Amino acid sequence: SYFYNRYKEMIDYVDLGNWQGEYRNLDRAKMQGIELAGDIRFNDELQLSAHYTHLSAKERAPGGSYKRMLRRPKHTLGASLNYAPMENLNLNLSGTYYSKRKDLGDQDLKAFALFDVAASYKINRNFAVDLKVKNLFDKKYNFADGYREQGATGYLGVNVSL
Repeated sequence: SYFYNRYKEMIDYVDLGNWQGEYRNLDRAKMQGIELAGDIRFNDELQLSAHYTHLSAKERAPGGSYKRMLRRPKHTLGASLNYAPMENLNLNLSGTYYSKRKDLGDQDLKAFALFDVAASYKINRNFAVDLKVKNLFDKKYNFADGYREQGATGYLGVNVSL
């Protein structure tokens, strides 16, 4: 699908130069691009899903011209493989790639990919246990320079249906 959005007074982090910035209301901003998504079901147990986004995000600069907005990747690509070997067990492996982005001081933030793994086991009709590991390979990355995101993180959950 194609999208085109125009914003007035959008709040964003603005580069003030010398590695400084602040949150401000932008006079105008526009974001446009395409999003593609699809699924392939190989059989009852195995399914592959994928998505891609091409984004052009720009803010209006003084003088009326538009410039690229900070920290927004031009390309985002992801895929997920879901495997359900039994009726009550579901396994999932997913990955997402983020292209390089601009940050304060016209610095390039490196492109990176993240991978997650998850499992869900339904014990009975009322109880299920979930396990998830995000950033499986403990990738060091950041969406904004100087603000490192979490490394490998595990989650354990119990779902109760009454």
